[in-house]
Amino acid sequence: MKVETFCRRVLLTSLALICLTSCGQTISKKLTSAAASKAAEDAFVEVNSDDPGKEINVKSSIVFGKYTVVDFSSEGCPSCREIKPLLERLTAARPDIIVRSFNVNRKGVDGIDWESPLVAEYRIRSLPYLEIFNEKGVLIAEGNSAKKQVIDAINDDLILRHH
Repeated sequence: MKVETFCRRVLLTSLALICLTSCGQTISKKLTSAAASKAAEDAFVEVNSDDPGKEINVKSSIVFGKYTVVDFSSEGCPSCREIKPLLERLTAARPDIIVRSFNVNRKGVDGIDWESPLVAEYRIRSLPYLEIFNEKGVLIAEGNSAKKQVIDAINDDLILRHH
């Protein structure tokens, strides 16, 4: 093979690799930013909005690699309505935390549906009822302990924003 032909092939191969690398980085950046905005969208999810109050496997909604706060709530519960925007704000401020919210009320039930299968399944006695799973999917707090930890995290975030 002539030296000239060899040099031309090396040059073309080098240019092709540079193009592929830079194109790949651009595509990767676009995918990363799309994934980030999708993740931000999915940080607070109302899981059972189509079929509320029914028994459900809460653990199937856990996101490994993040802290998952499970929120059992009801539109008939004033405290639940108050904490919802705070949970949304917390997920916006803390990318390591996601919230999965479950409506305990069956369709057509006004007030708090204390007789729903979801309430019975998780033995819920007060609302909002929270559970916290660590990034490995292990339950680390529930009930009043979880509620205190979540409220402390919300307060810490609010304090940090004002300083």
